[in-house]
Amino acid sequence: MVNEVMKFQSLEINQEYQVKSYSDPFITKFGECIILLVSEKDSDETYELYATKLLFQYIKEKKPKKKFNFTVREKNGNKYPFIEGYNQVRMFNKLE
Repeated sequence: MVNEVMKFQSLEINQEYQVKSYSDPFITKFGECIILLVSEKDSDETYELYATKLLFQYIKEKKPKKKFNFTVREKNGNKYPFIEGYNQVRMFNKLE
């Protein structure tokens, strides 16, 4: 039986999760994607999860070699990952 890959929106708010490993990037009809192997903090039970854009960007930029944690937060009804000490930087192009 093939395990279904979970979507981020199915995670619990204010729960901390640990990323144990991640796949190489691959292309889907929605663009580039990676799948994470995650567990709730202090749990051995793991499952596959599609990475959000922020988690994908964090992995692309930081190329983590060790497990890392994120907490699920919610704003205006939308869940998002919060990684302690990481802020996504917005780059602007100056127009003349």
